[in-house]
Amino acid sequence: EDALAGLGRGSKVWVSASGGPPGVTRADLENNKMADARRDVEAYLPATIVRIGDQTCEVKVDDEVQVTEVSRASVFPANPEMLAKARDLTSLSYLNEPSILRCVRDRYAANEVYTDAGPVLVAVNPFKDVSETLYGDAVIEKYARSASLRSSEDRTDPHVYKVVARAHRDMLANKKNQALVVSGESGAGKTETTKIALRCLAKLGGGFET
Repeated sequence: EDALAGLGRGSKVWVSASGGPPGVTRADLENNKMADARRDVEAYLPATIVRIGDQTCEVKVDDEVQVTEVSRASVFPANPEMLAKARDLTSLSYLNEPSILRCVRDRYAANEVYTDAGPVLVAVNPFKDVSETLYGDAVIEKYARSASLRSSEDRTDPHVYKVVARAHRDMLANKKNQALVVSGESGAGKTETTKIALRCLAKLGGGFET
């Protein structure tokens, strides 16, 4: 399936910071306006399509004047601005790597360290103390109450408490064991997330009026 189907001149896209037309070397790219300091910190750059060819695309990277030719494989459709900080990644119009990374990044910048991906919760280590704003008995109670609502009625933000509260609800309602899988790379925050989930579960077990 053509990822660029339906796009044309003026369409907003993401372009790989290391992308270039077939046969172009790193040395060639260093002489290109696109290969600026952002390459060291940005995996993908926002751009606008100028022309789409069979093998390459001409794009204008934001904040740059020069039009750059890159391979089609390095160009990805961008989502509308209204979805920049979507709560659930499955609501994105285009579910590609740069769109996912930018959504999670924008939410992180807004101190939203949790993002849903359907039934999966994506958590980003905040690397700072957020215990007073994100956690505590009052927050647990809020998610315990929201667990009794239908998904279409629940307007609470993604949170590990939300996952735990729903699992606890389903365990009681269906009389079946539930499992929470916490995974991630070393240093991602798996141990801390497990502690937070267990504290929530212990509090729920003590009883909240929902």
